Amino acid sequence: MPDTHKIILEGSGGQGIGLGGKILAEAAVAGGYNASQSQSYGAQARGGYSSAQVIISAQEIIFPLVDEPNIIIALTSQAYNRNKDLLKTGGLLLYNTEEQQPVLTGLTGCSPVLKGAVGLPFSLEARNTGNPKGITLLALGTLIGLTDIVNTENFEEAIQDNFTPKIAEANIDCFWQGLKLARTARKPWC
Repeated sequence: MPDTHKIILEGSGGQGIGLGGKILAEAAVAGGYNASQSQSYGAQARGGYSSAQVIISAQEIIFPLVDEPNIIIALTSQAYNRNKDLLKTGGLLLYNTEEQQPVLTGLTGCSPVLKGAVGLPFSLEARNTGNPKGITLLALGTLIGLTDIVNTENFEEAIQDNFTPKIAEANIDCFWQGLKLARTARKPWC
């Protein structure tokens, strides 16, 4: 695992992208890493562009913006198309198969088109938990399950710190569903 992870999370407004990035950064700090987080979004409150950048490093972070991501999570087809060419060699791109279909179907399908891309049904899995707004936390759970980028207990605590108990419980369910999804996809990516 590299000393520094440069992560782009992107989707649409209402998916919790910014808060998901904040929670990931908080979990990293709780685990003893340095972290920075920034976010941007379009003028539309729901349905418009939303992006978060997170850097997690054992080293001091000098420049807090992601220049060459080694991890991308794309929850919409626009996010996939905007970021796929930015992926650093050897990196991982997780994308929502309900939004983007450039690859073989199936939970474990690696892309014959883009090396390092793994498509999973994040929207479907979030709906199956009864919390479709928890899609970002589900995708982050999958990322953590595949990479161990942060400690699961620290991530769960960060969720609890950012939501009321009832909403935290629903979001923790999404996170754990993402961890389970990672087990179905766990294999060396392309």
